[in-house]
Amino acid sequence: MSAEGLSFADLSEEAQKTALDSFADFYVAGFKADDLEIINMNANDEDMAMINHLIGENKFMTNDNLKEVSLARTKQNYLNVIKSLDMTYTQDGQPSESWVKWTREHRKSEPSED
Repeated sequence: MSAEGLSFADLSEEAQKTALDSFADFYVAGFKADDLEIINMNANDEDMAMINHLIGENKFMTNDNLKEVSLARTKQNYLNVIKSLDMTYTQDGQPSESWVKWTREHRKSEPSED
């Protein structure tokens, strides 16, 4: 199996933790920037609502603290969301491309509203 291009499910437990940590950083920043629409197109609304509610109630925290608190309380929701996305990873759990680039590429392929 190639060291790159692995799905989240194909990662080791340690690599999944790395991938989830990276995704949570991106998610919290995306929430604060009101820029989660591409994720929302692919993920379950209930999972995102749980994460978003917790982040929204604690938005006074730093991004690092928000990530820590939201992962502790909504880890399964984060797992459900990340599994619904078509990101691939290196063997150590790093995204094959940055989440920002992934979002940009998906935004290009989405139909525009006229």
